[in-house]
Amino acid sequence: MWKWGLSVIFVWVLIFSSASGGDRFEIIRSDSAGVIRDKELGVLWEKNSPLKTMKWQEGLTYCESLNLGGSQSWRLPSYDELISIVDYENNTSSIATDEIFWDNMSRNYYWSGDAVSNKEKRSWAVAMVQGNSHYYHQGFSINVKCVTGKSENSPYMRDRSRLKAKLEWQDTPSNETLTLSQPDAIKHCEKLTLNNKDDWRLPSLKELQTLSERDNFRPATPKSIKYSAPEKYWTSTGKSRSEVPGHAFLVYFDYGDTGTWFGGKKLHFRCVRGDEQAP
Repeated sequence: MWKWGLSVIFVWVLIFSSASGGDRFEIIRSDSAGVIRDKELGVLWEKNSPLKTMKWQEGLTYCESLNLGGSQSWRLPSYDELISIVDYENNTSSIATDEIFWDNMSRNYYWSGDAVSNKEKRSWAVAMVQGNSHYYHQGFSINVKCVTGKSENSPYMRDRSRLKAKLEWQDTPSNETLTLSQPDAIKHCEKLTLNNKDDWRLPSLKELQTLSERDNFRPATPKSIKYSAPEKYWTSTGKSRSEVPGHAFLVYFDYGDTGTWFGGKKLHFRCVRGDEQAP
């Protein structure tokens, strides 16, 4: 419930607006009670997150009790909201988000509010050092960043839905059996002719994540996909930070995790065609 009303927020924007964050983010209050406006998601983010780690239930309670920026309806972000602030093209800093988030930001994992549907007392989390995602036991203590507002009909979520609808996926027996290094998988897709079409390519991380159905498991893919293994699948998104040279992103279709692996490792892959998105 908004306590002070939107007019107060608009005043904050005028007084405290920051040049950081490009076109998407802006600080609408820059003191110790910092708030970041996310124009693509249509939500507000807590800027100065606690450095103390918390168990999942403690994180839920912390966010729900937060009174900040004129709102008392704070919560843990969804998995999709949390991965949306990861900058997968950021290869110069140790935290893979826009610098507007760097105050009190950890490189480590942050809780989402999404529990894993097929694993008892496990919830999803995202690492800010490189954007990996994984599920953890809810009794494990990691970082928390709260959000308020609704993102279901935001430009970001609409774009994700549009992208998902426009992509055409390879779905052949080789998607369950053939493994290649990431460079060879890129070449294989570029040479592929399937269904009289020759414009196939290895998907970006953003694209392959649209195929991840976390309510399914082993494999975490839509029921419409016939050939899928609960294994790691390459993306075309590279990982150029010096701490992991030669690595690239993958999606693990066991439960839908994301991670990185040395590009020379032979893994599964699935080609795609359609509206190209990067990274």
